[in-house]
Amino acid sequence: MTTAPTVSVIVPNYNYGRYLPRCLDSILAQSYQPLEVLVVDGGSRDDSGAIIQDYARRHPSIRWISETDEGPADAINKGIQLTTGTFLTWLNADDALDPRAIEWGMAAFERHPRLALVYGSALNVEENGAIIGLNRGLKLPADDLAAFDFVPQTGALFRRYDALELRKDLQWGFDWDLWIRLAKRGEILNIDHILGSCIVTGHAERKSDMLIPKRTLELARIARSHSPGLNFRIGLAYATAILGYAFSPLRPIDPHYYRRIVRWANRLSRLVLGQTRKGVML
Repeated sequence: MTTAPTVSVIVPNYNYGRYLPRCLDSILAQSYQPLEVLVVDGGSRDDSGAIIQDYARRHPSIRWISETDEGPADAINKGIQLTTGTFLTWLNADDALDPRAIEWGMAAFERHPRLALVYGSALNVEENGAIIGLNRGLKLPADDLAAFDFVPQTGALFRRYDALELRKDLQWGFDWDLWIRLAKRGEILNIDHILGSCIVTGHAERKSDMLIPKRTLELARIARSHSPGLNFRIGLAYATAILGYAFSPLRPIDPHYYRRIVRWANRLSRLVLGQTRKGVML
């Protein structure tokens, strides 16, 4: 019998103890095995350490480290170096996977040996589980990744390659930069499944909730570095988004307001790009 390949699941965490049980339970509930789980804690000051220790004691598949890092990209890079799975994914501490998410992704890899990246869609939810919206993964050619990010990070599964790491100089777009580089190594595939959910609270310190020009400018820098021929078009699209963000409050925002402003900014971006089926994914 052929042994199924191991999937390494990396969980970067810093002071998200209140979300960790939901995250770790969703990993432990996966229908696919074998899994290697590594929690990379950035020296949290809340109850994260006690929660992680308890899970590691009860579940031998979970390992963990806790030390200061340079942000989520650095934490994930540590996880890549300390795990051995043939395939990888990372799950933010405030995310959760559908019980069959990894099974669906690995089935796609088995059917298509040339794949480098498999992704689906993800729900944006409030802390109480109420659904805010759907972050839909789009079925578009890999070349389009250089123009905008259409790959939801939650549940995205990728193949391990030599010298694979995230850019630590990026704060918000390191996942998008990785998808672009993976697409140069192999094929990418969107599967018709909602692979998980991401909690959206509107707190300004969270990567997924940042609605500020600095984030937008970083994404524009990534787009320019991978697709220099689109400078003018991308610049217009992101400038439009910045205008929308300039009028957003620089304080914790209501998730429903978050939903409206992102939808508005995406519509403006599509208008500037002159396309109806594409737009800068913010």
